[in-house]
Amino acid sequence: MKKVPNYTVIKDTREKQGYFFTPYDHCDGMVVETMKTGDYTIKGCEDIICIERKASTAEISANLGRKKKPFQNEMERMKDFRFSFLVCEFDMDDIINFPDNSGIPKVQHSVSAALLMNSVDHNPDVIRINTWRNSVT
Repeated sequence: MKKVPNYTVIKDTREKQGYFFTPYDHCDGMVVETMKTGDYTIKGCEDIICIERKASTAEISANLGRKKKPFQNEMERMKDFRFSFLVCEFDMDDIINFPDNSGIPKVQHSVSAALLMNSVDHNPDVIRINTWRNSVT
């Protein structure tokens, strides 16, 4: 039986909130470094694993609106990774009911349609995390 190697998580310097990894089992913890693409990766796998985290519909809305070009550029760079993930920490109801509960005024656009089109164009795996119910879908 192969032994699972230990690993260290790299968190991007611009990721102010988010996850914190402490040493546990095979995880040796976390280091903070500047990353060109994404918010998280694994040390030694920086060229094959990329994880981009979106904490809220307000954040993804900004990425699909006024910050669209930088976000599209990042999604384009994510194509180069064998494993690329866009982690959304909100559920489908939040997207459907946007901008309710987002802190953003109502506008005439659809975040869900823009997110869907961006995913189709750039093809990262999208993972939704409903943090309130502790479920991953």
